[in-house]
Amino acid sequence: MRQVILDVRILADHKKSKIQPFLSLETTSESPNQAVKLPVLHLDPFDGDMAEWLAFKTTFLKYHVNMGDHEKYLQLLRKEPLMIAKSFSQDREPLKLVMEELDLRYGDTKEVKRHLRKRSEAYHKKSDAWQQQRELVDEIRCTYTQIKGMDSGYDGKAICEMILEKFPAYTQKAVLEKLGGEFTDVMTLLTTLNSVIKLNVRIANGIGDLNNKHNRFWRPGRDSHQSRYSGKTKSSQRGQEYGSDDHDRKPAMRSQFGQYNRDKCLFCEDNNKPENCMKVTDLAHRNQKKK
Repeated sequence: MRQVILDVRILADHKKSKIQPFLSLETTSESPNQAVKLPVLHLDPFDGDMAEWLAFKTTFLKYHVNMGDHEKYLQLLRKEPLMIAKSFSQDREPLKLVMEELDLRYGDTKEVKRHLRKRSEAYHKKSDAWQQQRELVDEIRCTYTQIKGMDSGYDGKAICEMILEKFPAYTQKAVLEKLGGEFTDVMTLLTTLNSVIKLNVRIANGIGDLNNKHNRFWRPGRDSHQSRYSGKTKSSQRGQEYGSDDHDRKPAMRSQFGQYNRDKCLFCEDNNKPENCMKVTDLAHRNQKKK
């Protein structure tokens, strides 16, 4: 019986020695010599853009409440908001007063919606390049998402037409073919625009899937490895290399033999073609005749 109790104690001590390192890791944060490092959330400074005020205010109050010091708060402001914040004295809750003043000036929902609509109407493409069109879609989507969150009525065919007119005619045509000519949902239009532009960006970069039937460069039986810019496949190039693919070769040009009467040989004046002449076969004599 004593031996059994002794074995149980030894086993318990052995398990305790295995668990102890993990317990020490969990309790290291309670050590007075080690400071707990919390992740610092980056917050872009606010420069007076009404569209960014709500996000700035929410993020600051949620994650930077420990930055209640007036001087630290000034580091997050630029331009006009910074001038407003500096106009308040620091003797009685300056942070609260500054937040109220900025919220009154930049947090008016009606003004923000008007500002966002004006911005969305002012968007325009910098060029017809696919990458520029892609950036334009991202900008419109970001602005529209903000407006949609404040105004559920900001939708409809008129808005879709206004957005679609900002893109080149060939992009509009591809989108209309996909949507069937009818569209009333802005997010659906933006998603379709993004898919069309994304496909053409891949094609322009030379990594498009040429086996995809939805690709406008696709042709039945086309070799996916061939270059889109040369009219020859790899098989025809190999044939020309080994002289076995004559159908891709161009016929002899007239300039090879000069201006001559096709009914007479240039070298012997018989009624046969010069390339079939059997009388003058030496290259030096042929060159002399051509001169």
